[in-house]
Amino acid sequence: MAMEEPIRLGVRLKGRDLETFRKNLVNPPCTPEGIELVRMAQETARKIRFR
Repeated sequence: MAMEEPIRLGVRLKGRDLETFRKNLVNPPCTPEGIELVRMAQETARKIRFR
């Protein structure tokens, strides 16, 4: 029985898409919704921690 080649997962980006992806890895964009989500998570963590 011959072994099959493993499936390789991943995305192949080129050109401007690759540049944008790399830029966002270094300095991720922040949205108002994201800021609110972090604020809510911090508030919840404080409530749980001090019970």
